[in-house]
Amino acid sequence: MGPGQVAVADAPPAEILEPPYGYIVRTAADRLRLLLATLVLGVALALAAADRGTSGLEEELLRQVERMPESAAALLVGVVQVTAVLAPLANLAALIWRRRLRILAQVLVAAGVAAVATTVAEDVLDRPPVRRPPAIEDARYLAGSDFPSGPYLAAVTATLVVMAPWLPRRWRHVLITCLVVLALARVASGTTVAWNVLLAVAVGGFAGTLLLALVGSPNRRPHGADVLAGLARAGITVRTLQAAAQRGLRVTAYRAVTADGRHLRVELASPDDHEAGMLVRTWRWIRLRDPGHRSPLASLRRLVEHEALVSLLASAGGVRTPRLVAVGEAGRGGHLLAFEDVDAVPLSALSPQGLTDDVLRGAWGQVAALARARVAHRDLRLDSLLLDRDGRVWITDFEVGEPAPEDAMLNGDVAQLLCDAALAVGATRSARTAVDVLGPDAVAAALPRLQPLALPAATRRSFRRRRTLLAELRTAVQEATGVDEVPYEDLERLKPKTVLGVLMVAVALYVLLPQLGDLGTIADELSRADWGWCLAAVAAAAVTYVGAALTLTGSVPDRVRFAPALAAQVAASFVSKVTPGNVGGMALNARFLQKHGVDTAVALTGVGLSAVAGFVVHVGFLVVVAVWVGRAGTATGFSLPVGRTVVLVALGTLAVAALALLVPSTRRLATDRLLPPLRRSGAALRELIVRPGKLSALLGGAALVTVGYLVALICSLQAFGGGVPLASVALVYLAGTALANAAPTPGGLGAVEAALVAGLTGIGVGTEVAVSAVLTFRLLTFWLPVVPGWLAFVMLQRRMEL
Repeated sequence: MGPGQVAVADAPPAEILEPPYGYIVRTAADRLRLLLATLVLGVALALAAADRGTSGLEEELLRQVERMPESAAALLVGVVQVTAVLAPLANLAALIWRRRLRILAQVLVAAGVAAVATTVAEDVLDRPPVRRPPAIEDARYLAGSDFPSGPYLAAVTATLVVMAPWLPRRWRHVLITCLVVLALARVASGTTVAWNVLLAVAVGGFAGTLLLALVGSPNRRPHGADVLAGLARAGITVRTLQAAAQRGLRVTAYRAVTADGRHLRVELASPDDHEAGMLVRTWRWIRLRDPGHRSPLASLRRLVEHEALVSLLASAGGVRTPRLVAVGEAGRGGHLLAFEDVDAVPLSALSPQGLTDDVLRGAWGQVAALARARVAHRDLRLDSLLLDRDGRVWITDFEVGEPAPEDAMLNGDVAQLLCDAALAVGATRSARTAVDVLGPDAVAAALPRLQPLALPAATRRSFRRRRTLLAELRTAVQEATGVDEVPYEDLERLKPKTVLGVLMVAVALYVLLPQLGDLGTIADELSRADWGWCLAAVAAAAVTYVGAALTLTGSVPDRVRFAPALAAQVAASFVSKVTPGNVGGMALNARFLQKHGVDTAVALTGVGLSAVAGFVVHVGFLVVVAVWVGRAGTATGFSLPVGRTVVLVALGTLAVAALALLVPSTRRLATDRLLPPLRRSGAALRELIVRPGKLSALLGGAALVTVGYLVALICSLQAFGGGVPLASVALVYLAGTALANAAPTPGGLGAVEAALVAGLTGIGVGTEVAVSAVLTFRLLTFWLPVVPGWLAFVMLQRRMEL
């Protein structure tokens, strides 16, 4: 026996007090794996649907396979088929031999669902047959060269996913290797394309993870006997072991009394927690620009050792934290950390009256000690602070702590505790007690990180329930420190709007690229364009700025000069190129109105009213043109819906809206975000009704904008010959832009082009003519105004009108 080790049999039997140990549990890791599998399935479906044939790499593989001797081809097919049959049969036989009939039933269900789903997906995608080399086509071993098919591969994948939690790690790795080899061999043999294999594996993975999320997986959390053995290996003999903290049926911490009378608190880290945290850490590492993010793929052992190191450094630096006694393994892949137990309660368990100023100052004193020791806690909430019987505050839970941190991480600790304390005792007391201990400079430095992205998830959820508290806390900190407004620190590396915008552009390019396939023909069309019609399109586009200026001047009761308003609309065409949804243009208009003496609230309401007027006019034109085209029958394949259809659609829309309002979050969104702007617009509209000139400018200008762009598209189409009814073109423009402008890209970039090209080809315009006309329309109305817009923007800035 090695030094420091004590045989468990040499000590009296320990008393273990813990709740019933759940054999099957549903864990957060299972739910996160299901989310990941769903994302992979979505990507696989998109790639399989977008694939228009074999890639260059696959063509090269086919040529290499064609050079293979028939014996080698037969051997390759044989290896693939034998692997595909023996691997799942061995697993099923093992389940039957060990009488794991419940797992066997789950495997069969998941495999069946995966096979059926893959069959349906292949039928819907309706992919053309793959060109197989003759050597592969004629090869026979266990079955034809089509085996293993996509549905079979999906079933094998689902089988592996369902069985994986029940298998030893080494055997799991063997089966995963077999699956990867099988998939690669199917592609390398030229019997299928890569996207089909990816789709089959994705469907099988989704079916398996879905079943595990529904029925549960084996509990891999260490329990009392594992903890007892782990402590014994660390040289600690335990007399009693009692569960101290619990999450569902899983114990997360124990209290132990050793043979020599010491009281310990044993924290557990399990593989399930590690896998769940790994996905969360990976997402935050991708999305956020945070210097404290370590590699999200660090092993569980590495993370436990890191927590032990940070705890020891904090204790050595004078931070009052429980002393670390032991670190070790706890069985079932888990690890433990044993600390001296402190007779204390978390500050989160105290009432607001119990959180006196002295207690809060004690907490801030420990934050100051952390800064002196150059240790960042990075999850400093009231749950991590303990108050003992002598009124002293302790810090625990250094799981995500960081040694030798940058100043930004230390400021983050101050910001986190400011927020958590504000939730308990209010913004004013939280800021005041922090300044009393840390001083105004240290607290003011935390202002840039007083934002939701810098806070732990539990704190963010609490602030969502108290929406104004974070703003109140920033104000209280500014007053307590005597500093002005400080901008937020930019923490986002990857913004959701950016991802959505990239996806929308990718979809638009996917629609446009086939149309751009014959660039030579399109170039010929452009060279034959009638430039007189192009000049007419430029004139029509210029009219839209006059209409936008009229709309702006008519949206507010104050008098606004027309010429500067016109210049502001030209400048807005430049600003809107870098912001989605015309946000930049609306902000510029609001600033312009403020500079011209309009009250801030009135200016914001006026800009919103301009947007509402544009929407109402656009929808009105769309309804009128749709009725016109439907009655005239000028659009191919278009007819007005019958009354029954209209009623059913209206009732369905109302039903969906009613169901959405039953959801609290949707109801709060409608109450807090949608109704206030509508009320303000209604009040402003009532003021304008009694002033016919303003109302005429508001609605007339909005109509001029819509008509100007419509005429510009018609002129662009006429430049290439036209040949379709104008009413049909109007319908395409109004419907296409209404849908495409919802894209989160500046000016609907990509989505507008795709919608207009699809609409024009749908009413009978040739592909080359439609692409040429749309590209010309967007060049004249979207790109050409950039330079004049920039000049107008600079001019207005120099005149102090922005």
